[in-house]
Amino acid sequence: VRTGDVLISGTIEFEKEDGTTGYRYTQAQGDVYAVRTEYLEAEVCENYTEKIYTGDRVSELWLLHDGQEICLYHPFRSLENADCLEETPGAGFSDFLEKLPILPHIKLLRRTYFFYEPVLRTYREDQMKVLLNASLQKQKEALVGISGGEVLEEKMQYTEQEQGIRGTLEVKMLQKIGVSRTIPMISEENPS
Repeated sequence: VRTGDVLISGTIEFEKEDGTTGYRYTQAQGDVYAVRTEYLEAEVCENYTEKIYTGDRVSELWLLHDGQEICLYHPFRSLENADCLEETPGAGFSDFLEKLPILPHIKLLRRTYFFYEPVLRTYREDQMKVLLNASLQKQKEALVGISGGEVLEEKMQYTEQEQGIRGTLEVKMLQKIGVSRTIPMISEENPS
């Protein structure tokens, strides 16, 4: 089967008594499926950074007005190696500010920074394979969701690299394919 081949057609060819070709037309409908193979890849580096939280944290307070941010309080400290959490403190107070006629559309925002120490760690081989499998399974689920196909067979292969492992997942799947199109009628008087 090649691109453009007609696989389902309502046109039936027959040979007339005079040796020429004639056509009969019927309603045709059907589904076309193909088995195709996809190769999904992912890799995991053996070294990674783990965040060990120190329990130390600081907060900033911001005033939001018509898309602009005004800092009301900023701790004089480097915010490197910190994760940020944004929240609207005391929803009642922000609601109160919004209702004041002289201060329309004003909200408070608090950004809290949680500090951590970055520690360099190394995955074991079995841990890297678990991470690879999880990543490749997510890719496979996305592929099946988009294509609407059915997985027939899958094969995993690992390749060691200089600083990690690469995984390849070969997925053989059955998928509905083809494009519906109207084929113009061919008259018996003018077969072309």
